[in-house]
Amino acid sequence: MIQWQALEYRYHRKTLDWFVGVIGVALILLIIALWQRNLLFAIFIVIAGILVVVWARERPRQIQFTLDKKGLWIGRRLHDYRRFDGFALSETQLQLRYKRHLRPYLTVHLPRGRPEKKIKAIQEQLLAFLPEIEYNESLIEALADWVGF
Repeated sequence: MIQWQALEYRYHRKTLDWFVGVIGVALILLIIALWQRNLLFAIFIVIAGILVVVWARERPRQIQFTLDKKGLWIGRRLHDYRRFDGFALSETQLQLRYKRHLRPYLTVHLPRGRPEKKIKAIQEQLLAFLPEIEYNESLIEALADWVGF
């Protein structure tokens, strides 16, 4: 059994400029929607803008991860190995690829400054149940990093 704690997601500190940029883009889209007399799009932009600002202010939670013979535990929820067809490790993340392609990957963050001994133990544990695959950063992850979300 291997246990570690890590943040729920990678947090990027947002400056006042970031929030001004988000609100500015939302206002431009809102003006376009109103100019085209598209009320539904205008309502969507207002709601989406509010949600982006609210979610951007939230801090990630610290989560307990456990690898055992049954699978990966995230908190109290089990993700059975049988749901996956492979895994990939990067310097900061563990990716488990689902057998179903509707939701392709489960990404788990590894603790910062982790010793190589821990990553080797994670790799050995997973190799007993799943083959190792190539790491693929998703388009959503790349876009979120670029935007700083």
